[in-house]
Amino acid sequence: NVAIGSNKLFKQLNSLIANSITGDMFDANEFRVTYFKKKDKSEVHFAPKDQGFSKFIKTFQITYNQTGEVTEVRMVEPSDDYTQIIFTNRVVNKKISNEVFAH
Repeated sequence: NVAIGSNKLFKQLNSLIANSITGDMFDANEFRVTYFKKKDKSEVHFAPKDQGFSKFIKTFQITYNQTGEVTEVRMVEPSDDYTQIIFTNRVVNKKISNEVFAH
């Protein structure tokens, strides 16, 4: 059983995704980072250096399209089972009315 909200793995995965948007995601102290180019996509694989962490996660894999948007995130376990998140129907910079933020 894993409490996702307080779990270090999911916090790090969330941090990798969020930081990938700002370009501040490649922490060589925590991960071995490998880059791949596959046709019209790019992938970055993060293998945790921490022995305790690597018991649960083999790699985080983030896939980008040609414009640098994250299209897929895959969390691979040591058994090669994985959890995959695919981003579809993306809406970028949609106008949001001020009423949404009203108290």
